[in-house]
Amino acid sequence: IKSHPSERPFAVQIFGSKPDAMARAACIVAEEGADIIDINMGCPVKKVTKTGAGASLMKDPKLAQNIVSAVRLACTVPLTVKIRSGWSPEQPSAVETAHILEECGVDAITVHPRFATQGYSGNADWGLIANIKEKVRIPVIGNGDINSASDALLMKRETGCDGLMIGRAAVRNPWIFRQIIQMQKGQPIHEPDLSDRRRLIMEHYNFLSDVMEEHGAALRMRGLLL
Repeated sequence: IKSHPSERPFAVQIFGSKPDAMARAACIVAEEGADIIDINMGCPVKKVTKTGAGASLMKDPKLAQNIVSAVRLACTVPLTVKIRSGWSPEQPSAVETAHILEECGVDAITVHPRFATQGYSGNADWGLIANIKEKVRIPVIGNGDINSASDALLMKRETGCDGLMIGRAAVRNPWIFRQIIQMQKGQPIHEPDLSDRRRLIMEHYNFLSDVMEEHGAALRMRGLLL
């Protein structure tokens, strides 16, 4: 949870399946400077879900409620939760979960509208984001299949969501955030050239080298660039 002083607000995501441990984790990261705590109820990776954490919580609304309530009680910083459509098409639980989270006092919900069993395959169902936005009073953040600035503005228009979360596309194109702002303002979209890419790559590598040894930083960069 190291961060650069300029990285504010600084959000930290935690995951787990034990309410007491999650509450302690939230307090630790808040004490270390986190401005926002996010609970992961969307990760479909097996090593996470087999422990009952991540998207597995979409199958167990009572446990999810206990975890979120424990974290909310223990920690006063803004609390958000990321969810999926449910565990599988046979177990759609996003709307029910959203109501539970709202009752638990979370400050916002991020919705990735795919089922856990889909992983990242298929298309994200933006209609679910719009549905949840209509059903709850707290802010809803849309996530999934935002691959360009035009996608971002389209999701905003189609769903009425209060904010956007961009994941994989930001790794491929870290300029996407600036491009969204440019498109919103009606300005020309800046497309990075080779020198822009080289400059950002070296900046990222230097930041990594500050927090780990250079060989590890080089290996991390190789994974990002391939």
